[in-house]
Amino acid sequence: MGESEHGGSLPGIAESYWIATSPETGFSRLNEDGRADVTVIGGGIAGVTTAFLLKQAGLTVILLEAGRIVRGATGYTTAKITSLHRLIYRDLVDRFGSTKARQYADANQAGIDMIASLIQEYRIPCNFERKSAYTYAESEETRDLVAAEVDVARSLGLPAAFTEEIGL
Repeated sequence: MGESEHGGSLPGIAESYWIATSPETGFSRLNEDGRADVTVIGGGIAGVTTAFLLKQAGLTVILLEAGRIVRGATGYTTAKITSLHRLIYRDLVDRFGSTKARQYADANQAGIDMIASLIQEYRIPCNFERKSAYTYAESEETRDLVAAEVDVARSLGLPAAFTEEIGL
């Protein structure tokens, strides 16, 4: 049974593999006022990476997390970093144009590369692997939406492909 963030068991909810196999972090609760150049809210992959980079740039940083570091959204997912975010690229092109959508795609790809570089440089033991990401369809209608998204993503320079067969 899984534990909720409030300590109670949730029937039918399995415990997160990442939380079950990772040691507890030992960061203390913020019990006083603090001053910093920047406050980062959220202690998942994005928040911790942001705080680290700001600190490396010479800024003073406070990282705030409601619970425990990497125990929220990051801890209850596969800790996936990706440029695939459902069916967003067609919408971005329609709303903001190809240039802005390409900037979004490029920023996501650069983020993946940066995190991979940091993992290697600092020898972070996190079993990082580059893997394919998938969006799936449950009907012919959504299949067509996914196929259209692939076309748009490829036009923006993303390594996207459409397949109907994957090895699971």
